[in-house]
Amino acid sequence: MEISATTINLLLTIFVGLSASVFFLYRILEKRFSYTVAEQVRIIQVLLFLAFFLIHGSLTLGLKNILLYILVSTVLSGLLEAIGTNTGWLTGKFKYTDRACPLPSILGVPLCYPLAWCGLIYIGMWTAICFTTNFKTGNFEIGLPVFLLTPVLVTLLDVILDPIAVHEGRWFWEKPGRFYGVPFSNFRGWFVTTLIIILSFTYALRPELQMNDLSRWFVFAPALGFALLAAAAGRVCFERHLKIPGIIAIITAIVSLTISLIRIV
Repeated sequence: MEISATTINLLLTIFVGLSASVFFLYRILEKRFSYTVAEQVRIIQVLLFLAFFLIHGSLTLGLKNILLYILVSTVLSGLLEAIGTNTGWLTGKFKYTDRACPLPSILGVPLCYPLAWCGLIYIGMWTAICFTTNFKTGNFEIGLPVFLLTPVLVTLLDVILDPIAVHEGRWFWEKPGRFYGVPFSNFRGWFVTTLIIILSFTYALRPELQMNDLSRWFVFAPALGFALLAAAAGRVCFERHLKIPGIIAIITAIVSLTISLIRIV
């Protein structure tokens, strides 16, 4: 799939703007209008991110591979979420509330969460690729370092995001944990789920990444998105007096952004 440099720059600008909107848009809409309106806009944001990842993946992984990734990550994460909500296996038992998501639910799991998993794992994977790649060549492989680092990065995001979700009343745990109501079994579940998805995807087709003539800024835009998401979540944590997740978020944002910029430049 060929695409002009002008279009690439436009896509990159849209992605940066969309990522920046995560910082402030939801809270403004919730205060000025309502929770429902803010949630509807959040769903639009998630879908726009997935649209960008579809284009990004088609150029770097190949269209067939990115479609496979979206299918594998959405189905497996939804299945494992359903197992968690109904049996408590791996993550601990929890239930979604009416504030969870305005989209329909399948097996007790609102559809927005498997879609969110798809996006979070994608940016985690590309951040891991950015951190571990040898930039002297134009071809990149998803090898053992990426397999190991991606679940760590995605779980780190969950350490930041889950206390926010519990504080907002999106779901509750049958046996609340000590970390702002979140049990540590939940983080184990995120790590294992991410590992299963990344292994299932990469071993299905063994995609070979190609930079070709693409800008490095575009290729590793998801890694920048990872840092921006951590920073945005950190702001929300401090607003809700979730001190430890907020500190983790700021450190994660600074470290990941610094490494990504050094690697890209």
